[in-house]
Amino acid sequence: MKPPTELLAYFTANTPFGDLDEAIWQDLEKELEQITLNKGEFLCRQGEKGDSMYLLTGGRLGVSVQDAAGKRVEVSELAPGDFVGEMALLADQTRTATVHALEDAELIKLSRDGFEQAAARHPTLLADFMQAVVERRRSVQLASALARLCGEMDTAAFRELQTRLKWRHLAGGETLFRAGDPGDALYIVITGRLSFAGDDNGRTTTRGEIGPGEMVGEFSLLTGEPRSATAYAIRDTDLVELSRPLFEELTRQCPQLMFHLARNIISHGRQTLSVTHPASQRVFSLVVAPTAPSVPLN
Repeated sequence: MKPPTELLAYFTANTPFGDLDEAIWQDLEKELEQITLNKGEFLCRQGEKGDSMYLLTGGRLGVSVQDAAGKRVEVSELAPGDFVGEMALLADQTRTATVHALEDAELIKLSRDGFEQAAARHPTLLADFMQAVVERRRSVQLASALARLCGEMDTAAFRELQTRLKWRHLAGGETLFRAGDPGDALYIVITGRLSFAGDDNGRTTTRGEIGPGEMVGEFSLLTGEPRSATAYAIRDTDLVELSRPLFEELTRQCPQLMFHLARNIISHGRQTLSVTHPASQRVFSLVVAPTAPSVPLN
């Protein structure tokens, strides 16, 4: 086991806390705890309440999320120097992933209470930490979305894909693309929400909405046709963009993705039909016919 001063030095060197003055080091050191996991043991489970973050100092941890069918999908592997559970220090939230020991592992634990005490005395600590958390949060949300769309993916392939995806951020009300634009990419919503508007007989109508984990732009990408509707953000929204070459490569690696594309196209088609021909505007013909020659029609 590392002596306390070495333990703290390792923790601050591998987490986004920056340089701490001596007083904060002493306060933070009191809150650090070293724990051990046996191979196969769970550190945390998706959906549980979290109140601590952890830094891995020895061994390996597997990170998994549940796909749409409830199957656990491995999305990442943690090695010494990686940390996990940092969102628990900022808010009372549930765990977004399950973490278990791939082999015997040692970790340093920091509770939320300990972090809040240190942050109160060192304001820059909170700012630096929040910036790092934003980046990590986006990575976890992306992993969860891809797991739902693609199912199980090789860890190395997933990491390679992450480096090639292009992130897009839209402020509320900002347009992603307009009807008639070229359909050269599709997008996966990671956070936020998009709405669609189209021109129906000279009248602009809303054609539907999508949220985190859902795709948009797949029909135009597959057919090569221009965009059939305008997509815009209802609120601040983060997306990842898949260009045509990257999409084609991904579908070869994840055949399941084509199933989700087909389902999305059908769903979007139904939404368009329901807007274009709402039940209240349907036209019915009523025919009155006599049941016998002796029955008058007027």
